Formats: sequence, C-alpha cells, structure tokens
Amino acid sequence: MAILEKGLENFPNSEEFKIQLALSFYEKKQWKKTEELCFQLLKYNPLFTGAYILLGDINESNNKIKEAILNYEKALKIEPQNELAKAKYAYLLIKNNQHQKAKSILSELQKNKDYFKNPAQIEMMVKIGILFAEINELESALSLLTKALEISPSHPEAWLNLGTVFLKYGQLDKALENYRKALDIDPDFAMAYSNLGMLYFTRYLENNDYNLRNKALENFNKAIHLNPDLVDAYNGGEAVYFTLNRIDEAIHDFKKSIVLKPDYFDAYININFAFRQLGQKKEALKYLNLYKKNFYHQLSPTNQYDLDRLISEIKNN
Repeated sequence: MAILEKGLENFPNSEEFKIQLALSFYEKKQWKKTEELCFQLLKYNPLFTGAYILLGDINESNNKIKEAILNYEKALKIEPQNELAKAKYAYLLIKNNQHQKAKSILSELQKNKDYFKNPAQIEMMVKIGILFAEINELESALSLLTKALEISPSHPEAWLNLGTVFLKYGQLDKALENYRKALDIDPDFAMAYSNLGMLYFTRYLENNDYNLRNKALENFNKAIHLNPDLVDAYNGGEAVYFTLNRIDEAIHDFKKSIVLKPDYFDAYININFAFRQLGQKKEALKYLNLYKKNFYHQLSPTNQYDLDRLISEIKNN
C-alpha cells in the first residue's frame, strides 16, 4: 500500500494508482478511504465503471442492498456488457427477492463459453450458487455450483454447498460425499465439520442409531474447536445435547449462539423449549419477548405467527 500511496503522490491524477489504492483500502475494510478515492475518480471521469462497482461492493459489505443495486446499475448503464458487474447485480437482485430478473441475467452470462475461465467470475458464481441454496432455489444452486466445480474442482466452499443442496433434496449419501470432498481440500474447514454433524444428526433422527448421534456431536465439537464463533455448530451441538437430556449444556450453547448472532431466531426458540423442559417458564418467556422486541420485524409472517403462539402458550398455561 505504501508504494501505491507514494505513486499517487508523484502522479496525483493517475486513475490506475487511485483504483488500486482504493481496492487496497477496501480489502482492509477502510470504507471511508475507499469511498473518497472512488468519488475522486468519478469527479474527473464520471464514466469510470470500476469506481461504481467498488462503491456497490462497499454498500453490499455494509448490507446497504438498495444503494449497492443502484451503483451496479450505474456501472451497467456505462458498460452494459461488464460481466462482473452483471454477476454482482444478479446476486443482490436475489437478496432483494427479484429472483426471475436475476436468473435472466445469469442465463445470459452463462451463454458466454469463456465466462467461467475468469477466476473472479467463478467466485461470483459460487457465491450466487450458495445464496440460491440458502433460499431453497435448489435447481439453480445445483446448476451453478456444478458448473463452477467442473472448471474449478479445488473449491471447498462449492463442494460444501453442493453437499447442502443434496442434503436438502434428501440425498444424504451424495451430501456426505461432497462434504468429504470439501474436507479433502481443506482439512480445517470448520463449516464442513458442522454440516457433517448436521447430516449425522439427521440420520440419527431417522433411525435412532446412537453411534450416529455420537458422530454428530464429535463433528460439531470439531467445528467449534476450529472456529469458536461458528453459530451453526453451537446450534447443532445444542440439538444433540437436548436429545441426551443434557439440558444445562444445551442452554449454555443456546446462549452462546445468541451472543454470537443476536437475531438468530432458532436459538431463541430452542432456548425457550429448554427452559420449559426445566419448568422455568419465566426464563423461556423472557427470551421470546426479547426476540419479539428487537427482531420481530425481520420475521416472515409464518415465523411471527409461531413466535406469538409460543408466547401465548406460556402466558396461558
């Protein structure tokens, strides 16, 4: 970075030095400095596409989805065939529940046979595939992740999320195979161990094989050892402890999940059931009311109904 700053001192009007320095600030999450350089670039060259893309990236990193979409649209107005801007735009359209428009853009991108030869584009396709998997657009997720892995088979996140797609389809053997491929590439991949734990726990619930339950807990603990802030692993461990009737340990992990992710709905619901099993209805109600006070607006209508129903159950019994 020092070299870039020195270069900019010597050549203060250099667009190349400014955009490279802006990218360096962005990687260090120095948003204000990144924005300042982007605005400087746009002041002297309003058609500098890369500046709008980087401003969109800053917005997206700070969860300002609408602002990010506007910046990507500005970039595409200047340069309609910019494939990276298209992919980033499609990603945020999905987040903004504009799925069909996003799919149309992605379909157009994939018509270009050279599209997946660019590593940055592969990363975006994996990222979009993961997002599709999260929102249960499984066919789209399967298509994108499979295509990305054909070109870049050493991508652990892609194998992990392809496994999750198969898990959601109920194809547990294929899910297991893909999780193991992710771990073959990255043996310290905490999320892969967490997902393996969930797979084994799912199998345990199906056939009540205690060995599978033990494997589930072993993998959740391995994930937490590798990444002590991994909420999904705590949530999985909590579920196992619950089936073992180790309620105090379950509550400990529920609380840890809430500290790590204060709006994690499942943790509040689960800690409610744990306290109720101990006969501590007041504590159960405290957590449900806390979630309702702070995060009710984030819930889907179905989850709002479930939360209100649980609160009503405790108050009326």
